[in-house]
Amino acid sequence: MDTKLLDMWTYKGREVFSKPYFSEGFTCVTNGHVFLKFPAIDGFGPNPDAPQLTRLAGEFAATPEGWYPCPAIPEIKGITCVVCEGKGFAYCCPECDGDGTVDPSTDYNVYDEADCKTCDGHGCITRKEIDEIIKYKRHVEPIEQTCGHCDGSGREYAIDKGVEVGPVLISDRYLSWLNLFPNCEIGPIDEKKAARIRFDGGEGLIMPRTGR
Repeated sequence: MDTKLLDMWTYKGREVFSKPYFSEGFTCVTNGHVFLKFPAIDGFGPNPDAPQLTRLAGEFAATPEGWYPCPAIPEIKGITCVVCEGKGFAYCCPECDGDGTVDPSTDYNVYDEADCKTCDGHGCITRKEIDEIIKYKRHVEPIEQTCGHCDGSGREYAIDKGVEVGPVLISDRYLSWLNLFPNCEIGPIDEKKAARIRFDGGEGLIMPRTGR
């Protein structure tokens, strides 16, 4: 198994999802939307904080309303994130403290929160931007954090589109990646439950999208 195929499904924005792990005889990987399991691969240890197969037994046992070939969608690779330059981490915005929003208020009222103008709502800024701020506000310290623009992936993608797979909609980006596995099929359950995935050498679960 090419470990690059596993790393595609991690989510660097949360430590618990940031790398593959061993669970009950299988190597597993998840980004919070998709969960995949493979026969055990050397080099990956347990992660007790990540989803374990015992808890997902019901989802893997669910009977799909049918099995559908994974739609043939060209691989969506994205582009290097402009904020973190592909590193997966950027610098905490000093105006909003990494929240991405500010809460304007006066002595009379508190107003609705608004997107932070320094970071455009991402909660983080580039090294160049933090260095510019430090020139004028010397008390500001550069603090590294997961890039909020790309969620720590280092890549930017266009907004995912829902593609019909039987009665449910599945992200076009995830479908394009699933096509990298041979003979991949999707088994929908319903619009609110995880659909099953099966392919040569593994299986998994994927949450449907709620809109196109």
